[in-house]
Order: sequence, then C-alpha cells, then structure tokens
Amino acid sequence: MTKLTFLIVTSISLLLGEPIAKLESKEIQREIRKQWNVADFQAIKMNLSEMDKPLTNQNFGAFYKLSNSNVSQPKGYFYIGRVFTCRQGSCSNNVSKSEFFDYIVFYNTNKSIERVKVISYKASRGHQMTSSGWLRQFKSYDGSRALTIGKDIDAISGATVSVNAINDDIIRVTRQLLRIE
Repeated sequence: MTKLTFLIVTSISLLLGEPIAKLESKEIQREIRKQWNVADFQAIKMNLSEMDKPLTNQNFGAFYKLSNSNVSQPKGYFYIGRVFTCRQGSCSNNVSKSEFFDYIVFYNTNKSIERVKVISYKASRGHQMTSSGWLRQFKSYDGSRALTIGKDIDAISGATVSVNAINDDIIRVTRQLLRIE
C-alpha cells in the first residue's frame, strides 16, 4: 500500500471514528469458524492486479482465501468490506459526511456466494437490510448477471439507499473476485 493510500484510509477511518472491520476481530473470526465449521484456519490476503486496485478504493475492503491450517487447497474465499451510504436527508461525495456499514461475503471454491453477513451497521436508517433472511437472496450469486432491485432482490421501504449500496457492492466485488488468480 502506498503512503498516500494508507494516509487516506487512515484519515477516513479517523474521520468516521471507527476502523473498518478487521480479520483479527473476534466477530470476524467467529463468523469464519461458523461458515466453514473449522477450529483452525489460514486466511491469506489475496493480491489484486493493478487493474482492480482503483475499483477497490471506491469502497474499502479486502479478499481472503481460506484453507485449513494443514491443507493448501482452499475451502473458500471471503471479502470483508465497508460500504458508504447517504446520511439521512442528504447525500454527499465526501466520505467523511457519509454513513456506512461493514460486511463480509463468504464464497465457495467456485466463487459463488454462500452467505452475506452485515458485521456493523452505522447508518441511521435501513437496518432491515441486515436481516439474515433478506441477505439470503444473494446466496449462489456468481457475478454472471446483474442483480436488479425489485426483481432479483427485494426492495425494502425505508432502506432504499442501503439496499442499493450493498447490491451494487456485492455485484462489484463478486465480479472482481472472478478476476483474481
């Protein structure tokens, strides 16, 4: 990571008052163990090509490959990311004036979605989209097609901005995962 990128990410994290969810957090560790039913695992951060780096800077996150500690074959992949949304009453391109949520997407070895979990939701509206029942709609998504709100994904009254934000980000990161390796 360049010094400028580190400075920007650090500055934004300080402005927002909280760091982005990290692999080392107890909640992320618990979710990984729950998803793949493993006690010990190795999570390897995946490197993005130069072509993909600008896409990642739109929202903040990282891809990981997961394997058992004693086996090199991957059990799956996951993405930990942050999505910025509008504050109630106004939208801004200024990230420091945005609300956000952190989430994790679990992918199988074929790189299609197994599960999505919102880790922390710091937006003032739209909490309904954090429901595991609603997030289940993304299961099996493989990036081969667009997901349309109101057709493929249920709309939620009062959560329009958050629903669109997570939908767009899941499409983006899933397609990005397909280009890695």
